[in-house]
Amino acid sequence: NQMIMISDLSEALRRRELVAYYQPIVDARTHKVVSAESLIRWNHRDLGTVSPGLFIPALEASGKVSRVDLYMAETVFGMLLRDSREGLPIVPVSINLSRVDFYDPTLLERINEILEEKDFPVGAAKIEITESAYANLEKNALDFLRGMKEKHVRILLDDYGSGMSSLSTLESYEFNTIKLDLGFIRKIGSSDRAETII
Repeated sequence: NQMIMISDLSEALRRRELVAYYQPIVDARTHKVVSAESLIRWNHRDLGTVSPGLFIPALEASGKVSRVDLYMAETVFGMLLRDSREGLPIVPVSINLSRVDFYDPTLLERINEILEEKDFPVGAAKIEITESAYANLEKNALDFLRGMKEKHVRILLDDYGSGMSSLSTLESYEFNTIKLDLGFIRKIGSSDRAETII
């Protein structure tokens, strides 16, 4: 199945089989939706709905994941731009970037282009990067993230605590949000040590 998905990617993008789902983020105090995270699903014409846990690793291994991340950036940030131009309420939305995305100048330039559109809503775009990906970024990638912050894009560190987490990661960059790994959160109420770390 993974080889089928890799060979089918171009056709899937043309047919718009890849779909953005929006997972709401709710303020626990007000119970209002304050933002969202974009998640990708593949509604494959033969295989049905395919989990990203299946196709993303295959695309990463084949070097094609940046094509999907570019598609998501255009879909999600394009929606925010259209909503702004139509006067609709804006809910900030995040996209996920992988380590290899920072070596794709086409993707990085396209994100910059959309954010520089006249009506793009300031502060509506967010970028998530996992802790493991951040740990391997080089200077040009860090420069890109700094440039994003200057455009009022919020930078989220995802999956913090899932591996060999380091406090120096938190010291080295001014992340807007740190998303703790679910393994930590599940220990609230059952592990004093985990709660102390949180």
